[in-house]
Amino acid sequence: MRILYLVLFSMLFLFSCNSVKRTQKLLSHGDYDKAISLAVKKLQKDKNAKEYDAHIAILEDAYKKAEEEDIKRIALLKKQNSRVGKREIYHIYTNLISRQNLIRPLLPLYSKEMRRNGKFHFVDYGSDFVRAREVFVKSLYEQAQELLSGHSKEDARNAYTVLSELEEIKPHYKNVSQLMDDAHFRGTDFVFVQLQNHTRQFIPLRLQRDLLNFDTYGLNDFWTEYHSQIENGIQYDFGIDLNFQTIEISPERIVEKQYTLKEKIKDGSDYQRDRRGNIVRDSLG
Repeated sequence: MRILYLVLFSMLFLFSCNSVKRTQKLLSHGDYDKAISLAVKKLQKDKNAKEYDAHIAILEDAYKKAEEEDIKRIALLKKQNSRVGKREIYHIYTNLISRQNLIRPLLPLYSKEMRRNGKFHFVDYGSDFVRAREVFVKSLYEQAQELLSGHSKEDARNAYTVLSELEEIKPHYKNVSQLMDDAHFRGTDFVFVQLQNHTRQFIPLRLQRDLLNFDTYGLNDFWTEYHSQIENGIQYDFGIDLNFQTIEISPERIVEKQYTLKEKIKDGSDYQRDRRGNIVRDSLG
């Protein structure tokens, strides 16, 4: 039993060392957020674990380097003032806030080896985030308008994608909902389908409607609509003729199924009696 405990202890010790090494490797390769995520998971599990102090030190270092890298990146992107940069700045501020929210619930983190709490420089990025979001949203809106000024369906579809992102970031912004409807309409391929009867047989109107009911076939998708009747205000991009050469009607089928019904009845007999309780006799007595 003692040997088993020693083996288990050794395995746990090696696993702890390996987790520290993995986190340190991520840190040395510049994968700061991955190192932070792994260190946080380890610190959430057991405060008495042997690798606890090591992960506090790694978390401190990774957080400091990640924040410094993000701030420098934002400063560079602001100087470039590009549309792509505005998107990245917004996402960097989102990540800065998320990173702080990931660590904050663990505080205070006391390290016995360092004889102090872990040091994390938290900044309120709320105002910066709001400004970055407004700049990014405005950039998306302008990009969508530029795309909608084009005449191709591809431009309209790209505009719809941009507006969808804008709507997700800031719902009900200006007339985005109306622009999305317009982009979707302009980016849709409309197909007119008509039925050509070459069978020399009469096709009932109801059957014809069923044959042209494209909802049944599941042909319509987000960017393609099939119509069996011409609608006003729509310029059709494609046309399809359904040429019926023969119509074969199979006889009706009768499906028969056999069921076996069972019922339990009491075995025996009883006499029929009148109102007075006397046994009723037949004509033979």
